[in-house]
Amino acid sequence: MKKIIATMAALMAAGFLFAEAQTFTVKSVKGNVTYQTGSDKWSEVVVGKTYSATTVVKTGLNSTLVLTDDSGAELKIKPAQNGTIEALTKNAGAKGIKKAVVSKTDVSGKSEGGSKGIATASSRASDAQSDLDWDE
Repeated sequence: MKKIIATMAALMAAGFLFAEAQTFTVKSVKGNVTYQTGSDKWSEVVVGKTYSATTVVKTGLNSTLVLTDDSGAELKIKPAQNGTIEALTKNAGAKGIKKAVVSKTDVSGKSEGGSKGIATASSRASDAQSDLDWDE
């Protein structure tokens, strides 16, 4: 049993040693696209440069990144994305900005006094109008 486990572990280790890391070449950049070079350091992505699949990239608003992988397939990373190239290209068909779902709740009846303690623009205008003397 120990020999089988040791053999399997050796085969897995050999597979990791000979596995090629996937790389991506930048075909085009539009807008503000950066990649992480250190813990808090970011640099501009350069057209023609090759990046590994584990490189963390960030696209700004109205920014896109078009990459080609090792097989020559073209992949597009849409605006407002942040993550590794590998993770972002898996979701290449997804929409750029993820929208959160907000459920509707009614909290006005649960607090004391309802919503009368909340100052809104309308209530402030009404208060200001009642404080002024209008000459007609």
